[in-house]
Amino acid sequence: SQLSKMVQKDAEQESEMRAEIHEMKKEQSTISMMDEFARHARLERKINKMTDKLKTHGCSDDLPDLEVLLGSGDRGSQ
Repeated sequence: SQLSKMVQKDAEQESEMRAEIHEMKKEQSTISMMDEFARHARLERKINKMTDKLKTHGCSDDLPDLEVLLGSGDRGSQ
């Protein structure tokens, strides 16, 4: 069904984002903060941005689609 496809797609995207965060953290652990501060800080910002995106992922993006799918968007016109 449409709902299960949406949920599966979101789960796949979330999994990809988690893997990307993991890879960036692994890369960051190999960088000396003292010797390469700019590179380390740039990677830290990317990690933080991706983590924030992951936290909000799916919270509001799919709400209109879900309302249409469940039929709750048409209640006022009936």
